[in-house]
Amino acid sequence: MLVLIAALLAVISVFIYIRHFPVPGVKCVSLLDIDKESAKLVDVRDYNQSYKDPIQGSITIPLA
Repeated sequence: MLVLIAALLAVISVFIYIRHFPVPGVKCVSLLDIDKESAKLVDVRDYNQSYKDPIQGSITIPLA
C-alpha cells in the first residue's frame, strides 16, 4: 500500500512539474521588447473558433 501511494505521488509530482514549470532554456520576454515587424503570431485555437473569428496576420494551426 505504501508503494502504491509513493508511486501515485510520483506521478502527480511529475504531472505538476511538466504542467506548471517553464521550459528550460526558453527566456521570458516582455511584450514591450518584441519587434512587432519580425514577430509571428501563431493561432492554435480549435478549428471552429479560429474559422469563425480569425486573427488577421496570424498563422493558423487548428488543434482539436
